[in-house]
This record gives sequence, C-alpha cells and structure tokens, in this order.
Amino acid sequence: RHDVASAQKSVAALLAAVAADRGLLDFDDPVTTHLGPGWSRAPVEHERAVTVRHLMSMTSGLDDLLEPVAAPGEVWRYGLGPTWHLVKRVVTAAAGLDLQEVTDTWLGRPLGLTDTVWVDRPGMSYLDGRPFEALSTTGRDLAAIGGLVLAGGAGIVSGERLAELLRPSQELNPAYG
Repeated sequence: RHDVASAQKSVAALLAAVAADRGLLDFDDPVTTHLGPGWSRAPVEHERAVTVRHLMSMTSGLDDLLEPVAAPGEVWRYGLGPTWHLVKRVVTAAAGLDLQEVTDTWLGRPLGLTDTVWVDRPGMSYLDGRPFEALSTTGRDLAAIGGLVLAGGAGIVSGERLAELLRPSQELNPAYG
C-alpha cells in the first residue's frame, strides 16, 4: 500500500457522486448545509456561497488556510490543503458514516478492494486540528476503481453522474474535471 496523494481526489469525487446518486447531497449544495457554519475562515456570506461543486472543481475562492482570495467560482486554484479535503467531510456528514465505512460500503465491497484504507496524514490538518485522511492503496485496487470508470459506473455510480465528473468542471481551467 502507498499513499496515492492527489489521486485520492478522484476517489473522493466518486464517493461524492455516489452520495449524490443516493440523494444524500447535491453538488450545488452549500458546504454549510453539510458541515454547518464555521468550516472556513471566510466571512459568513462567502462561506454560505461555497458549494460542494466549488470544492470539487477547485473554485471555492479559498486558499490553503481556508481564507477568501476571490468570490466562489471566479478563480481556479489547485488545492493541496483543506479546501478539497473537505469534500470527504461533506460526504461523511451527508452519509452519517465515517470515511472508511463509506469507502468500504460504496466502493470496497462492490469492487473487491482488499487493500484500500484511509490513514492519518501527519503534518496536515483541518482547522479543528484533526489530520487529513490519506488514501493508502495498491495498484490492483486503483485498477479496479479505474475499471469502474471504464465500465461507465458499473452500477455503483450512475453513468450520468460519472460523465459529470469526467467533463471540464468549469471554464477557468477546462483541463480539470
């Protein structure tokens, strides 16, 4: 197993897509709907304007300290800090399950993943001090996840939702889904 770093963004996006298919969230939901107020260091108005889609598309207008640098949707900024990691918290809040349980239930068991776990990533944390989760997995398990994508969702995520993940998410950087 290895920490797959930014490849986990795709897994987190798949989990968000499954949650959306199950009616637990909508990509256009304000993040505050799922995490409550105070999840960032932005003023209340900015925080309420940031949607799940903004987090997933790197257009939240927040920097790695979760402070505003632009209005949501106005700037594309590849995030390594808590901004995109919050997608995982939104999914778990919407599902009412912890991240490992969501992953095992929605992807792990259906795909036969045997070596995929979330571990704490030392030195990187959310505002509340809890460490970021790092996806630790194998090439075989990643290939199974890739197979899900190649199979059009394989009955785990709808083809429509999968297509939404694979097309450009915004015009600021059309190369980013």
